Amino acid sequence: MSPPNILVVSFGGVGSKFLLQSLYPGRSVAFYRRHHTHSRSPGQWTEWSGPIVYLYGDPREAIASLFQRRRLKHGRHDYQQKEDWIQSREADRFVQIHLENLEVDPTPLRAEWDLQDYLQHTTQDLFRLEDHVNAWLHAPSPIRPLFLRFDTLWEHEATIAKALGIEAPFLGKKIERMTKLEQLPAPVYKALNDRYQSLVEKLDTLPPVYFPKERSWFS
Repeated sequence: MSPPNILVVSFGGVGSKFLLQSLYPGRSVAFYRRHHTHSRSPGQWTEWSGPIVYLYGDPREAIASLFQRRRLKHGRHDYQQKEDWIQSREADRFVQIHLENLEVDPTPLRAEWDLQDYLQHTTQDLFRLEDHVNAWLHAPSPIRPLFLRFDTLWEHEATIAKALGIEAPFLGKKIERMTKLEQLPAPVYKALNDRYQSLVEKLDTLPPVYFPKERSWFS
């Protein structure tokens, strides 16, 4: 069974590229980029001719992972790997580039900052993750995304496959996150938790497979 025309949306750092490559193995980089976005403007996608999946995860892990990628990048972080990634200007500006992909102003964040610098020198979420989630939770009709939580994909694979009209299994072996919150220095973890705890709690209230009850691709 060929998958329908699926768009995968996320705020980043939650495995969206892995999910897309699981849905469509062996496709071109151009294909993947057409079917993946970090946009916070669902109104731009009202003409999309297929299901839309919103993949999310623990925002603390996502933010830690994004800063880690300035110095450590592996195959799940992009559709193609650059051998000289760490030495590239793109690596230095990775977090700023991601802010641009999220459609927010990157200038308050300095390119050389690591996670600790970000938490020390700012007082709010520059990534505006909660706004991103809210935008897609309350997307304009006819957009009704299927919300999926990355770390529970495997437990609900059959339900997801049925909702998307594809065959299960499609995910392969479960993968573990490389970013471990418990490995962060205690002050960094506390600051990260303080900043994102309200969103963590909000996302914890969502079912792991969730879509609004109004008319959608999944009704």
